[in-house]
Amino acid sequence: GLLDWSALPPVDTSSPNSLRRTYTCLKRDGVTVLELHRDVVVTEGLPRCALLGPSRSSVVIGESFVDLGACCVDQGQQDLGAAGIIGSINPWRSGLQSKVMSCISPAGISFESRKVRVDDGPLQTL
Repeated sequence: GLLDWSALPPVDTSSPNSLRRTYTCLKRDGVTVLELHRDVVVTEGLPRCALLGPSRSSVVIGESFVDLGACCVDQGQQDLGAAGIIGSINPWRSGLQSKVMSCISPAGISFESRKVRVDDGPLQTL
């Protein structure tokens, strides 16, 4: 019967690359029985866009909303810039509003959305 098998070279997933792995099956006496080949391609996936701070929050009408923004998580290629922001929160308009943060790399674009509810504050006695 078969004793062992090996697969070389190891796959390096730290950067995009392609390689051919050779799988070798050995008999108990050390004789190679079979060699199979597999082509492996490591590609860069979509970047991850991570919100800083909560994804949902609320503010009182008229108060400014301080957004902590987002960060783009790179996959080791150092090809990302800062997170882009689409939209803004209007502190004078009540209701649920959202901002979209985006991260762009050569592999594509990813999004995260922050939702902010702008509400009336507590009633005040004059």
